[in-house]
This record gives sequence, C-alpha cells and structure tokens, in this order.
Amino acid sequence: MRRVLLINVDHFSSTGIRLEEQLRKNFPDCEFDVLVLKPLLKKNILVVAQGLFWLGYFYWLDFLTGRKKITKPRRYFYFTPFVFDFFNRTIEAYLLDKKFDFIVQTQGLFDAGKFGVPNFIYTDHTILLNQYYPDIPSGEYRVCKSWLKKEFEIYEHARLVLVMSENIRWSLIEQYQIRPERVSVVYIGNNSAILQDNDPAKYALRNILFVGKDWERKGGPLLIEAFRQVRSVIPNATLTILGCKPSLHEPGVTVVGKVPLEQVAGFYNRASVFCMPTKREPFGVVFIEAMLSYLPVVTSNIGAIPELIQDGVNGYKLQSEPVLYANRLIELLTDPEKCRNFGLTAFEIADKKYRWDNVGQLIAKAINSALAEK
Repeated sequence: MRRVLLINVDHFSSTGIRLEEQLRKNFPDCEFDVLVLKPLLKKNILVVAQGLFWLGYFYWLDFLTGRKKITKPRRYFYFTPFVFDFFNRTIEAYLLDKKFDFIVQTQGLFDAGKFGVPNFIYTDHTILLNQYYPDIPSGEYRVCKSWLKKEFEIYEHARLVLVMSENIRWSLIEQYQIRPERVSVVYIGNNSAILQDNDPAKYALRNILFVGKDWERKGGPLLIEAFRQVRSVIPNATLTILGCKPSLHEPGVTVVGKVPLEQVAGFYNRASVFCMPTKREPFGVVFIEAMLSYLPVVTSNIGAIPELIQDGVNGYKLQSEPVLYANRLIELLTDPEKCRNFGLTAFEIADKKYRWDNVGQLIAKAINSALAEK
C-alpha cells in the first residue's frame, strides 16, 4: 500500500480538511499521515520567542515607518527564514523513520520538496501577487529577500504546483519562472455546507450579506459607507455581517460574528445579495459559497474574482468607491427578478467547476500523471 503525507500549516480555513477528504476518496489504495505544523510551533515557547525576535530583526524598519501594522504581528510572523526553517526541520524529523510515496502540502510557507520525496503543492496565492492589489500599501505584504528566495525554491523543488485559479498559475509562470507544464489549475470547492435553497422570496428581503474574518482587509469600512447610501434610498434594507465582529452601531446592520460552519448556509439562504469589497484576496471561497446559494455578487475586481464574476451577468466587479457599490446594491435590491436571474447564473458558473468532488478528481489526475512521468 502506498503511503502519503499531507502537510498543513493549520487547517487553512477548513480547506485542509476538505482536501484530506478528497485525497482519501481519490486514492483509496493509500495510507495517509497528516502533519499540522502551526500547533507544534505554538507549543514551543522558546521557538515563538525566537520567531518574534527574527520578525523584529527583518521588519523593524517596516514597523517603524508604518508600512506594516505593529498591532498585527501575526500577519508577518511566518515570513521570516527562522520560522520557515523551523517548519522544514519539523518535516525532516517527521520523515526520518517513515517512508512516503508522495507528499501534498498546502500553502507555500515551507519546502517539503527538498527531502527527496515527490511533493505536490496546493495553494491559493504567491507573495509576488501582492504587487497587484491597488488598495493595499506596497510595504504591507513585502517580505525580506531571504524569505522570498526560499519561496522561489519551494516551487522549483515541487513535482507539481496545484492552484485554485488562473491568476495564480500566471504568477507562478511569469513571476517565478515555473514551466507551464508544472502548474495545474484544479480549483477549489465550498467549505461550508450549502443548502441550495433557491426560494425566490429571499430576493425581496433586501438583505445584504458580508462574510469575512478580516473586516478591514475584506473592505468592510467601504461597505458601511455604501450601505448608508443604500439606506437613504431603501430604508428597509439590511446588512448582515458574518465571520467578524466590528464595533458598529448602524441602523439596519446586524453583526453576527463567527458561527459554526454548519450554520453558515442559513445566512446565505436569508440573503438577497452578497457583497464583499475585498482589498486583497488569495481566492475567496465565500464567493463560491454565495454563488452556490444562488446569490448575485457585488465585489472588487482583483485576484481570482474576474474568473468568477461577469459584470451584468452574475454580479458586478467594482473599483473601491462607495458610491459605485451603493448604486449597484440599490439596483439589485430594488429588482428581485434581476437578483434571481443573476443568482441562477452564479449557481451555474460555480456548479461546473467549484465542487470538491470535481476538484478532488482533477487533483488525483494531475498527481497520478506527474508520478507516472519519469
């Protein structure tokens, strides 16, 4: 029986769990080990302290000048050579007395391809893609040269890089000089359960849904400005905020915060429109979940979003101006039939590609093909 190692930094917003399910399903002849790195780091206080020291060493000037937010050090903690090497040492130690036929790693924060075992990376982003977010300060996601060099080596060492969208494939080929045949688009599926309720009555509720953990990065402040304009035209319009808990006291706004995954579907099914004016988006699984819930999507025009949203067909892609969002939201909330038509098209687009069963089959096909090559 073949043996496979799946390595996650953490549970990757439940994507690691879904990926494991699909790997087990599509490789029934394999025995699986799962290694999750972040908990091993967190329980080692000395390593955490050293990691914070090196974070300051490499990025002190960015913190001092305000290019990076000193209030959010966790955002940058994993982008030092020290933490990268700790993850690699942890993997190397795990491999000492075990033999695997291949490895699958999620994300590009360590290099499991340097240990002589065929390695497949499943990822939603690259560091250099951060250069293409117009509303993100250039220094906020800058990494030190020594870490960036390691990221280049990750992709060079991988047998194949499995990506969620075409824009990531473009980044690897054009920005990292990875040969096209070594990058395969396999997409991603929804993480929360979808009830697929297409009750037309929900489009008349005039309820806007926002789902995101990072209120600022996901464009929450812009949405609030737009929503105020919406309420001036549609007094009974409502906004539901899921996933985070910003301190807000706005008429018509309900802040729910984080809820268990099994409860998320109910919020999609009580919404008329999905809106998240995100400023930086590796992929955005919530867009898939909204589309599979028959919702029109109003969002920004960055990352993989152009692959999901067609203007005037299943939603709108907008520049970061509250008035543009307000106008499109008013247009949709006052026309339930348009909402429904957009939602039907959104479902059809998502249903063709962004289902985990489809993703799992594409991943298995890509891995088996790569392993068959000499």
